[in-house]
Formats: sequence, structure tokens, C-alpha cells
Amino acid sequence: MTRPAPIPPGPRQESVWDYPRPPRLEAVRRQIEVILGGETIALTLEPLIVLETSHPPGYYLPSDSIVPGVLTPTGRTSFCEFKGVATYFSVSMKGQTATDGAWTYQRPSPGYEAMAGYVSFYPAQMEVCLVDGEYVEAQPGGFYGGWITSSVAGPSRAALAPRAGRGENGAMTLTMGRGPFGHQPAGTFNFDPPDTVVFVEPLNRRVRGVADGGTVVDSDRVRLVYESRTLPHYAFPAADVSVPGEPEPHADGYVRVAWDAVDAWYEEDEEVFVHPRDPYHRIDTLPTSRRVRVLLGGEVLADSTEARALYETGLPIRYYLPVPDVRQEVLAPSQTVTQCAYKGSARHWSVTTATGLASDVAWTYDEGVRREAEEVRGRIAFYNERTDIEIDGVAQERPRTPWYR
Repeated sequence: MTRPAPIPPGPRQESVWDYPRPPRLEAVRRQIEVILGGETIALTLEPLIVLETSHPPGYYLPSDSIVPGVLTPTGRTSFCEFKGVATYFSVSMKGQTATDGAWTYQRPSPGYEAMAGYVSFYPAQMEVCLVDGEYVEAQPGGFYGGWITSSVAGPSRAALAPRAGRGENGAMTLTMGRGPFGHQPAGTFNFDPPDTVVFVEPLNRRVRGVADGGTVVDSDRVRLVYESRTLPHYAFPAADVSVPGEPEPHADGYVRVAWDAVDAWYEEDEEVFVHPRDPYHRIDTLPTSRRVRVLLGGEVLADSTEARALYETGLPIRYYLPVPDVRQEVLAPSQTVTQCAYKGSARHWSVTTATGLASDVAWTYDEGVRREAEEVRGRIAFYNERTDIEIDGVAQERPRTPWYR
């Protein structure tokens, strides 16, 4: 597989593929705000921005712009070949805690010394992040911390998304989102679990990584490693890998290879997108005759009694509607394309109502569809978080997920 073709940037947009590698560090004049627990925990007009090929920008805030006491060191570290060793913090406000939700480079590598004393946040773990008042969507994956706004065109290599990259396809697994060891578990335990849980199991399938036309990872001895609040990742015996990797601390003799260190990943001969597929992730699609209405600003966008309800681990119920039941005159195709590890490629729709343009409020799986999405192929789904949905005349509450606007 070749790298994804860059999407031409629109007016006032820039392409992530025009960013340099090694990354460029810039001081910019933009208002950056981070909200957690309903409170602003960081606010600055003088952030630093990191621009790196194939990744959305990363914003770093001066430490004196962060509310005192919200950051607690966790002891976790990671290594960047350009910027050096990163150390992590838990972020807490009013009962909400995002473990390893922020990081800093205390002693940055040469060329990046200006980053010392600056902190970046994972948008996916915060309640809201804003750039000049615009809501940020997080770069998919549990490792990268890119901030996606309307000024960015892609697709990014880690996300394969030109804008609003996670779309409705944010990772929800055993250790992410509403999963039992995720950021906001949907259920409860009958014991107090430790703050961080690690679970390692054999994957029992062949995994290959391909780069520049050659196979650089090839193993049928793969381990899948789960750690609280992070995506599961592959671990390979060192002998099965011919690209740089980091030792896997939870599996002796194994190494971890960064997702974007290769051009494509395969399980057997099927390509894997975005992140490893979690065997504990489930999708059920059920036909429903209940009346589903979608409204925005009081204006009806769709009305159907032939929806298909898609139930996916950790996500709100998504209602996929037949195209004839959606008002075509209000729809306009968006440039946004997202990738889901389970369902495939989704292209997005914006709508225009009497109140104006609403970007990326719906999506369709019609090309590059995976098995789990075959029953909704060609149908249109609306974000529960961005529109008002009625089921049999009962208004549904907009769920407060990372895709809420």
C-alpha cells in the first residue's frame, strides 16, 4: 500500500502532508482553551505549535497558563526521536481525572529547547479543547495527541482523516472510552480496581507490517497488550521485526512498533486501519420500525420507520436511515473522510438549514466498507451529539461524547 493521497487543502486550509519532518516548532498567537469537569483548566494566547508530516498540529501551553494543582506526575515516560523524553501527568478537575492526559518535555532535545516548561493535552481525554473558539477533534489513536480543526486538510497517516478525523469512529475498546478500563467506564465493579491495569494475551493470527513495498514485520507469535485508557497495541518477538521498535515492558523479549512506522498493517491478508482490532469490541445491527426523526434548529432533516440501529461497544446507538427518508436538498458532501478499524471508510455530510451551515453532522459508509458495516452500506447516519433525534416522538438527550458540539 502507498501512503494515502493528500487531499487538496481548501481556502484557509493547510495540508498535514506539507508539514516537515523533523517537525517544526513555532510560537503562534492563538487562543487555546482546555476544559475539564466543566471548568477552564488552561488558557493562553501564546502557545507553541508542533508541525510534523502526516500529523495534525500539536499545541503546547505555557505551564503558568494552567490552573495550579490540576496536574499530577504519573511516572510514565515515552521517547520521541526528535524532541526527546516526555513525562506525563494526570489531569484532574471537579471529580474528573484523565490519567496520562497531558505531557511535557522537561529537557527537550537540541533544536526544541523552547518547549521546556510547556505542556500539551490529549484532546480525547479532555471535556473540550478550543482553538480560537473552534472545537477541536482529537487525532485518532491512543498515542498521538494531534489537534484537528477546520484549518487542517489530510488525510493524516495515523488517522486517515482530512478533518474532524475521529468522526463517529473514535476508539472504544476494553481499555478506551466507555470500556471497563477506559476513561469513563459505562458500568461499575464490585471492587476497587487499580488505577492502571495491564492485560496481555496471544493474538493467534499472523500480523505483517509493510513499508516501501517490503515486509518489515512478519509474525505469528503476536501479543496484544491492553493498558488502561490506551488503545491495545501489537507486541512482536524482536526477531520478527526489522524496523526500529521499543522494548515491550509487559512481554519479555518483545518489542512495540509505532503504528505509523510502516505504510500498512495486515492481519493475515486483510489490511488493518487506524489501530489493532480489539476482539472484545462488538457491533450488532438490528432493523427497527420505530419512527426516527432527525432535527436541527427545529427543522426536520430526516423521518423514517425503516432505520437500522447499530449498537457498538461504548458508543451511542447510531440510526442508519434509507437515503429516500433524508431530505436531499439540505445535504452537501464534506471533504471529511474517516476510517474505522471495524467498519471501514466513512464520508461525511454537512447540512444547510434556515439557521445556516452545520458541518459534518452525518456520514455514509459506501466504499471501503468492512464486514461489520455491510448492513448499513449506503445509508445515512446523523451524529446524536450534533443533531436532535426523536424516537417514537420522544426527544433523545444529546450524549456528551468527544464528538459533542
